[in-house]
Amino acid sequence: MAGIAALCATASAGCATIISGSAQQMIVSSQPPGARVFVDGAYTGVTPMTLLLRTERNHTVTLQHEGFQDATAPVARGFNPVALLNLVIVVFWVVDLASGALWRFPPNAIYVAMQPIGAPGTAPPPSTALPPGAN
Repeated sequence: MAGIAALCATASAGCATIISGSAQQMIVSSQPPGARVFVDGAYTGVTPMTLLLRTERNHTVTLQHEGFQDATAPVARGFNPVALLNLVIVVFWVVDLASGALWRFPPNAIYVAMQPIGAPGTAPPPSTALPPGAN
């Protein structure tokens, strides 16, 4: 009976779902370390750290550190070549697509050298406008 259950479980999953899974680790580091990390706008921790990102969609990683310009790194997914093991079995392709395992993030690390506020080539910090006569 256990053999039938294992066969059914294997037959209902695509190759990329079984081998790669639907999430991928991503190492995030910065210079200087200690930058706050946001994934798709949600705070996740400080650098250096390891994220576990779902592969079903692209993500945006934003780093913030006091005294430095915010830095944004798009994390774009690409085709997972392991899915080619599905060959011509359409059900396996559908399972990999639905689980997100059809996709992988090509780099597995993000490194950002943050730019100090006011450094050459960066935008100046926003100015605070004072009302007339407030000098």
